[in-house]
Amino acid sequence: MAEDPEEPPRGPSWAELTAVPPRRRGPRIGILGMVGIAGAAAVVAVFVAIVLIVRSEQGQVMFTTTDPNGGNSCVVLDRVSSVNAGTHSWMVAMLQQPLDDQPLTVYVTHDGAWSWSYTWPVDQSKGRQCTWGYDMATYAPGTWTFTFTHAGKTEATGTLIIR
Repeated sequence: MAEDPEEPPRGPSWAELTAVPPRRRGPRIGILGMVGIAGAAAVVAVFVAIVLIVRSEQGQVMFTTTDPNGGNSCVVLDRVSSVNAGTHSWMVAMLQQPLDDQPLTVYVTHDGAWSWSYTWPVDQSKGRQCTWGYDMATYAPGTWTFTFTHAGKTEATGTLIIR
């Protein structure tokens, strides 16, 4: 039987027009996914904390009773500002920027008067952003100030009181 040419074309039915499409669900984050996200956030937080701590110590000479040479690092585990005479203590200088082709010099005063200075050769200081050393167990009681300069600019300074 042939179709009637006068019959209008049929559109979608009422049921088809009012039907609600099925809800699509996105990927589910399971417990492992949440643990992974929390772990990544913790790693980022630790990294940011380390960067902030290092930046906050730039330009400072700090003192410690834990030998930094033993760990061959510029990490200060027990920062002190004063010690008793005869106590093994070391300085750690956190410079403001890595050093270039100019030498690094430390000037040391004792109770406000010049005591001594030392200049590192460029081959021993280039690229450094920190330095450590000087067991001060034999230093006389008083106020000791260490000032590090590089290319005419003060890179770090700090004071230790020996009682």
